[in-house]
Amino acid sequence: MCEITMQIIYFLFVRQGGRRLSVLESCINYVDGTFVFSEDFLRNEPAMYEELFSLECKGQVLVLLEKLMAEMKVLRFEESGEVLDGLEFVQNVGATALWRFNCKLDSEVESFVREFDRLDVVEERERLYLLAQA
Repeated sequence: MCEITMQIIYFLFVRQGGRRLSVLESCINYVDGTFVFSEDFLRNEPAMYEELFSLECKGQVLVLLEKLMAEMKVLRFEESGEVLDGLEFVQNVGATALWRFNCKLDSEVESFVREFDRLDVVEERERLYLLAQA
């Protein structure tokens, strides 16, 4: 259920104008066309975030974060845009869970969310890229 929850959150992100990210879709096993929009998705959004950061799904977001960081490690900065966009998505999901829905995050995920809250700024993207290279 945890993977499906992440897929629905991503589906809503794309439906609301977010750019599709093949590297992220691969990491979360997202297949376009799997979901059909329902108002229930929006109504149940708080519960989806609570589930994604529940004990049952513990580590789901952290594993995704680690996969994307590993993907970026083998790329040059100029090639890492899509992975950085995926990490920005993860940061936004974590920030939404933390500040909008008051979810308890893994300490590593919470640190990432707090430390990289400006991934729309090139210098922050460079700083995250350099961290992945270390």
